[in-house]
Amino acid sequence: MPTTINGTLHPSNKNCIDWSERGLIAFASHSVITIVDPWTLQRIQVLELHNSAICELHWCPSRRFLDEGESSLLASADISGEIVISDIITAQAHARLRIAGAQVHSICWFSWKDTSRDFILALHSKGQLILWNTDTNNKVWSHTYSTPYTRFITDPFDASRLCLLSSSNQLTIVSDISLNASPLSPGVTVTLPKDGPIQTAVFHRAYRNQLFVVADNTLYCINAEVGVILSKRPLDSSPLSLLPSLTRDALYVVHSNGSISLRTGRVSAEGECSTALVCSVEVGREGGGQRRPIAAALCPTTDAAVVVLHANGRMAMWQLENKSITALPYRSYTIDDVVGFNEALETTVEPPTRLRLTSQLSSISAGATLLRVRPLSTEMEDAWSGMQLSVVGTQHGKLLICDLFTARILKELQVQTSPIKNLEWAGPHSLLSAGYNHALSSTNLVRNDLVITDIRTGTSRKIRPEKDESPLTLMRLSHYNCYMALSFQSDPLEIWDLKSLRLLRKMSKTCPIIVDMSWSSKHHGVRQTENISVYRENLVVLDSDNRLYHVVVKGLHVRDGKEVNTQWRGGGWQLRCMSWKEDLLALGDADGRVVLWNLGRRKSTEARNSKTPCLRMSFSRVAQDFTLIVLHPREVLVWDAEKMSLQHAVSLDAHKSVIDVELCGLTLFAICSDNCVRVASTTDVNRPLLDQEVPLLGDSSRGGQELSRPGSPSSQWDAKKLPCPVSTRSVLAALAVLSDRMKDASPIRKEMALSRFLGRISSFSLLSLLDYATNKKELLPHLQILWPEDKYQDREKLLSSALCRLSPSQQCIEEAVVLGGMSREAAVDSLVSSAENLLVSSLKGALLVSQQEGEHTKSLIKLIATNLIASDHMSDGVQLLFLVGAGADACKYLQSQRMWYKSVRYAKLGLHGEALEDVMTKWKNHLQMDEKSLTVLVHASTGEWAKENKQ
Repeated sequence: MPTTINGTLHPSNKNCIDWSERGLIAFASHSVITIVDPWTLQRIQVLELHNSAICELHWCPSRRFLDEGESSLLASADISGEIVISDIITAQAHARLRIAGAQVHSICWFSWKDTSRDFILALHSKGQLILWNTDTNNKVWSHTYSTPYTRFITDPFDASRLCLLSSSNQLTIVSDISLNASPLSPGVTVTLPKDGPIQTAVFHRAYRNQLFVVADNTLYCINAEVGVILSKRPLDSSPLSLLPSLTRDALYVVHSNGSISLRTGRVSAEGECSTALVCSVEVGREGGGQRRPIAAALCPTTDAAVVVLHANGRMAMWQLENKSITALPYRSYTIDDVVGFNEALETTVEPPTRLRLTSQLSSISAGATLLRVRPLSTEMEDAWSGMQLSVVGTQHGKLLICDLFTARILKELQVQTSPIKNLEWAGPHSLLSAGYNHALSSTNLVRNDLVITDIRTGTSRKIRPEKDESPLTLMRLSHYNCYMALSFQSDPLEIWDLKSLRLLRKMSKTCPIIVDMSWSSKHHGVRQTENISVYRENLVVLDSDNRLYHVVVKGLHVRDGKEVNTQWRGGGWQLRCMSWKEDLLALGDADGRVVLWNLGRRKSTEARNSKTPCLRMSFSRVAQDFTLIVLHPREVLVWDAEKMSLQHAVSLDAHKSVIDVELCGLTLFAICSDNCVRVASTTDVNRPLLDQEVPLLGDSSRGGQELSRPGSPSSQWDAKKLPCPVSTRSVLAALAVLSDRMKDASPIRKEMALSRFLGRISSFSLLSLLDYATNKKELLPHLQILWPEDKYQDREKLLSSALCRLSPSQQCIEEAVVLGGMSREAAVDSLVSSAENLLVSSLKGALLVSQQEGEHTKSLIKLIATNLIASDHMSDGVQLLFLVGAGADACKYLQSQRMWYKSVRYAKLGLHGEALEDVMTKWKNHLQMDEKSLTVLVHASTGEWAKENKQ
């Protein structure tokens, strides 16, 4: 059971959202972490493990390659500098990490090869980059930078590379991060053309070495390996998040004005890099600043669903569609079904394409003031039967109908223009709310609103006419909901008949100023007269002089109030509130004293456990249960009124205070100053998820097994008739749609679709390689290093031409020389036109256009290259070897220096046949030591089934 319904977000919660591969969304609201099931977009778990606002949040990646389960661990950091590793299933903190006096700017899980995922990389204040071991709570290593970096992002293709962002227009790319030692190099600094802070940045998930950066509302695409800006495009508005796709060269941009756009990348035959707008959607901003987006996340499995979290705590899900993919359930299709990738390695889109709003998650509106629980009744046969309905009133005149035990907001009603200052249930389906707006005058008069609302239809009706009068301060309903007592700041008490909605009596002007009042729950009666029910109810009124009055209402008659003799009259007390149940009358004063007066025994007792004023008190509605809750400014005391003993005290941390409190059965709920409605408990409010509460795909022990076992596709299951949770029915319904769409596909394509549906991205990648090796169906960008060499070269030739044209750097020239052909010509043009180091550039250009055909010439160049490599001039030596057709030797030298990825890349760019196979074989042998997961993919890409099955 979720124990909290979130409200508006803290400014530090910006971008605190993450979406796991299995389909759970986590986001932060102040110091609370909420877990949402995207199938229903409802809260399923809430964690309160921080004492300060959360500023970073990330799911732990899958623990092992091809692992059928996903970790339920979550890493989060707050503005006080504490990092918490928590388990959403057990609702417990596994580790707490902190550096005394240091804040946390950025964190991420550090996945190093096939090593266990138990490490957190964190950027602390004062430039401290620390690798933490979450099992031991100790530092693995620490490194301090002189530049005060504010954030970092990691490369999804290379764990040793990260990009450090500063508050200026500069970023630093570091490429020597490892598990065993801190980085040694200062990294490569890239300066953007325009002055101004970097707004956001992210590595591309589809193609290696591509980095997206936004500064001064301009989107830059940067080659992270050489630090060259490939393209730039102005954006219409300031971006909030950049969300790259895994299987397509596509990027979602969520803007701070609420709009969402999808862009695709393109590299022309001339080497021009650019992005094209596919579609965009404008999101309404009603509600002012509270509606502004504060975080966004992309489904990592489908890349076709985006959730946007707004500052008011509400969440909206948008799904990508086109004319053939319309109104299909979540996960029944992916971005691959909307955005194509052809044999020419071009990203294609068939218009029209759009983003459609599919579901929303509500939150507690800003300025929550009151909480009231619907009393149990035999007349509650409605759409909400079986739920424990509650209502929250806000400063904006809204009523939120909630089910507190499922943390769902069922309906939102705008009932009045004034703040709701009084709120009561007038029956199973009726609510009475009251508030006031100040009149257009300099006096203390106001315009009171008194509204009755039917929650079934949402219709509201004003009871009292508007006029300039004293503010309405109290509203109390009788036991039978027949009568209503209204108290004003300076006007006399009013008694109303709720059946006919008419005023029965307005007391005389000598009526004292009322502090509180309460109707009896025992001393009442009803008598039938000529088919008319005549009710008799009793009201006690407490005035500012501690005097108690007794008012009797019978039928349509209201008797004059009679003063009751008490021991508090004229004493040193300052009574503030009261509550009445059966023969017990409870009163609280400004000094925290609680007095219980037993009317039957005419005896009173008092106790004091707080020195702060009593703000409100209320008895439990459960029959024969005399639990009394007393609200103080920073705590809630729960008393056993019969024994006059304190049962327990609920205190909040120093950052929160209680605004209102209510008993729901024996469970205590409170509205707090962080605008959340939460269970107020002395025990741990973090409750573990029961087996039936864990979403089907979020449960690694059963979700994948139930859906992927032989013969269990949804063709055998009727999702509508299954006795299972709504979330499970939604999963099965989506699986049925997917099964129908894939009915004519090959067996391996069906397995690919199922693996992706289940969130098993590693299995999906493996199957896609097997599929291409056998059927030559489709290449996936994120597996580019495993493409056939001809396709790999086609893609790299385009990029190489672009890099040479933009920068004559050593790395760019090196890759162009390895590729040869038109890329080498582009390198020559770049060298000749370069003004930097003119002599060396000119000599290199001359060498590249000269002939090296003779054997003596080749032998001499090989000797020179070998000497250069031995003298630590690896790049120049590699270029010379590829220039004379000795690329295989160059790759061997690279491998001897443990530059394994570079050797494979250059082999695919410049080698063929046995020479290429030899490099790949040595690479696979090397991977066997600590990267067996990548070894499996390499074997699959070359069609080596037997070897792949042995891994």
